[in-house]
Amino acid sequence: MVDYNKKFFGDNNSNEIKKKNDNTDNPYYHKVGDYNALNNTENVSVEAINENEVVEKKRKKRKHKKRSKGEILLFDYCLPIAIGLVIAFVLIHFFGRGVVNGSSMNPTLKDGQSVLIFKSNKNIKRNDIVFIHSEELEEDIVKRVVAVEGDMFEIRGVDVYVNGEKIDDSYTEVHSDEQYVKPMKIPEGCVYVLGDNRDNSTDSRSLGPIDIDDIFAKVIFK
Repeated sequence: MVDYNKKFFGDNNSNEIKKKNDNTDNPYYHKVGDYNALNNTENVSVEAINENEVVEKKRKKRKHKKRSKGEILLFDYCLPIAIGLVIAFVLIHFFGRGVVNGSSMNPTLKDGQSVLIFKSNKNIKRNDIVFIHSEELEEDIVKRVVAVEGDMFEIRGVDVYVNGEKIDDSYTEVHSDEQYVKPMKIPEGCVYVLGDNRDNSTDSRSLGPIDIDDIFAKVIFK
């Protein structure tokens, strides 16, 4: 019988065919299914994650350094007490409660009304409502500052002028008692005060300019 394979393709034994199929010297040759070689990647072995180790690492990160008894005593007890004492000192020495006596500040403040005061006579400005210790009246009074040192002050009828301009006194009780105070310059270290109830108030119109040293507090909340 004629071996047509041998006749037409030569005498190639199975070893030569296998060698051709295993031609690994050819860089462009890859076996079927050899995806790593095809993509030129290396086999990487992935180790299993130990969950206990991960949890332990997180726990160590969250763990704080143990505080000493001295640190606990300082930060948990002494510091809060010190802060509380400072706050109490500030509240007692700089803030307080003032009580309005009389109707001279109607309608802004009523007789017997309690207000929050700041115990200071520093930085007194126009329109500040202040508590004054009047030696002449022998009592504490509460009035509104309408002019400060260096201002030119005058009253024409029911209108008050400061530095030549009529002030907006819409906060006052309706009043009709006309008075005339000739222009005057407020002395250094003094203020001019009026009650909001102009028709029923003892103030700088009769007491004259008030020495700032006689002011012991100003109203900060009504």
